Amino acid sequence: MLPIIALIGKPNVGKSSLFNILTDSNKAITSQKSGTTRDRNYGHYIIKEEKKFKIIDTAGITNTKSIIKKKSIKNTKKAIKEAHIIFFIVDGKEGITKEDHFISKIIKKKKKKTYLIINKTENIKKNKKICEFYKLGYKKIHKISTMLPKTIKNVISKIKFKEKNINKIKKKRTNITIIGKPNVGKSTLGNALLKKKQFITDKKPGTTRDSISILNKIKKKKYILTDTAGICKKKNIKNEIELCSIKQSIKMIKKSKIIILILDISEKKISKQDLSIIKIIIKNGNFLLITVNKEDKISIKEKKEIKEGIKKKLKFLNIKKIHFLSALYETGIKKLMLSIQKILNIKKKKFSCQFLTKILKKAIKKHQPPIQKKIRIKPKYAHTGKINPYTIIIHGNKVNNLPKSYINYLKNFFQKEMKLNNCIIKLIFKENKNPFIKK
Repeated sequence: MLPIIALIGKPNVGKSSLFNILTDSNKAITSQKSGTTRDRNYGHYIIKEEKKFKIIDTAGITNTKSIIKKKSIKNTKKAIKEAHIIFFIVDGKEGITKEDHFISKIIKKKKKKTYLIINKTENIKKNKKICEFYKLGYKKIHKISTMLPKTIKNVISKIKFKEKNINKIKKKRTNITIIGKPNVGKSTLGNALLKKKQFITDKKPGTTRDSISILNKIKKKKYILTDTAGICKKKNIKNEIELCSIKQSIKMIKKSKIIILILDISEKKISKQDLSIIKIIIKNGNFLLITVNKEDKISIKEKKEIKEGIKKKLKFLNIKKIHFLSALYETGIKKLMLSIQKILNIKKKKFSCQFLTKILKKAIKKHQPPIQKKIRIKPKYAHTGKINPYTIIIHGNKVNNLPKSYINYLKNFFQKEMKLNNCIIKLIFKENKNPFIKK
């Protein structure tokens, strides 16, 4: 088990900025607006390529009546309980506050190894505000500035960690990302798949801001599940935080092997916004699982109509299965998990050049390629390339001149014959060299 460090403090002290610096990422959204972080965000911190720790970025602790903020604080308290080490972060410019005393009491009750980290100490040498923090009762304090990231790791590496059981860096896991428009039930579905209340849920759209990744497993197969912010139209973006959230969601699509796209049941059809998300997924060649959440709100007749409408609209993808489920009541979750498991098993599938060429010839026999300048285009043989996206390389004469309609025909044909449902196949064409052409 990896030692876990939780970053704890009041809002806007620089927890997310420190998280990004330590994990060498931009996973956590940073903003001058307090309360940007809501869920627990996980990453890894490595010291001198030897020691590895899990880092948790958390929401700021403060006295509040807001339901979402109360849920955020509850999530932060879970992080304190989960952690082996606490980095208690305070604001050097502002000085000690009532909230710092309040948070210190919460941390001390848990009796965890705690380091007091004073942030925003740039241009501060000796200051009464800094000395005040000794009142919190911590023997050693560490001054940092997230504005000067190069100095941070040097400061942190000087802290002596006595934790044992430091594991070696493990191999990469399969990334699975939940995508969709705001308020379609992404976080609720994430909690249902994880079988615990990991992600904050609320009826108010835009609750999730960061893309939060959690390690999980299905029948001993480990994968990373990511909940994302809703992707809405550009004209509906209200502020910089929402824009950063959307950019982060699109970034996660690019990193993931499997995408679970949730459709809005209230619209009873695929919207233009859904299609724009699907275009991004197609471009990156992910495995796509189409899900319709909140099935408890529609009749059997409506369900059938929605299913037919989706299949008709996504005819070009050859989607065989659409998952209808209720993330809230956890119906249809087992079937979705089974589909995920099947995709995870595709890694083991190996298709020989002979097998793929046989499929290619079968496709050509059923529907001949077009004639161009009195010469018929001749695809001759095929073999596999990458697995993510699943790539098939086709060699032949004039194959680079194949029209889009015929390329889509071949994609669907291969998908059907190879039984790769929900897999978006990428085709690469290579011209056979003519030995009679002089160099």
